[in-house]
Amino acid sequence: MVEIGRSAAISTLIDVTFFFLIFIVRQELWGFRLAFYGAVAGLATYVISHSLDIAIGDRIRRRHLIPDKLVGVPIYFAAGIVAFVGTTAAMEALGVMPFHLTGRDLLLALVISGVVSIVVGLLFYSFHVMR
Repeated sequence: MVEIGRSAAISTLIDVTFFFLIFIVRQELWGFRLAFYGAVAGLATYVISHSLDIAIGDRIRRRHLIPDKLVGVPIYFAAGIVAFVGTTAAMEALGVMPFHLTGRDLLLALVISGVVSIVVGLLFYSFHVMR
């Protein structure tokens, strides 16, 4: 249970940081709603990536389709994109979206998400190996 909480906290913290990095030049958006948006997206990313890892990741590892070190990377990237889009849609539907998402914001989010997914995928793999 402690491991699940730690992984969820890491994912949440990464997404909060992720959104502040995306909007580093738009500091007028910095505030509680942006942090809340990042936290919700982080929890969604963790739940989706954990579910994908259970459903798909173990099968990929057993069949040795790609090296174990790389399994977490596409899973976390896909989960991050789904969580980002899902959180954005949900918060816009509720009317609590802290910003208007532009094409530039989306492109920057995808680039940063790709880099973050590589780092976090390898981080989760390292925790898995240490366990």
